[in-house]
Amino acid sequence: MHLLILLTTLFGLLYHAQAREVTVYAWPTSAKSPSPLAKISYSGPARVESYTPPKVASDEVVRVGLYDPSTKHWSGIATSAASFSPSRTPKIILHIDAKKDVYHVGFSATATSSGAKEGESATVEVVEQHNGPLPVLNKPVVLSPDGRAEAKEVEKSFLQK
Repeated sequence: MHLLILLTTLFGLLYHAQAREVTVYAWPTSAKSPSPLAKISYSGPARVESYTPPKVASDEVVRVGLYDPSTKHWSGIATSAASFSPSRTPKIILHIDAKKDVYHVGFSATATSSGAKEGESATVEVVEQHNGPLPVLNKPVVLSPDGRAEAKEVEKSFLQK
């Protein structure tokens, strides 16, 4: 019994130690500073904890991204105000690096499906960074018996043969 309580406590501590949250901001061009758009938890299955769409004019551009108030560093993308209309479902895409830190935010909005409620909260997707293919280095050069590099033979068509 004590072992079960100990394991449950350890699991809870490990879960909370790895809990990750990020605040995504919206910054309309008419505003002087950004305001929180969504608070997202992305340890385990990602979920939107809170979502507050900005109140903007229909022809305005809205920046969506990450903001550090202490350094005043902004990183994000721009979208139209139409993305935040009640007839659209917004999707926030979090790009995370190998250390599970968010380094970029993407945003899209799709027309609300017939089964969904208008004004429904945003959805979230987490995209992990992957390394690209590495080049093959120091591949040995194959030489012919007389010491020359072998050239590939040009393929001939059936008629040329």
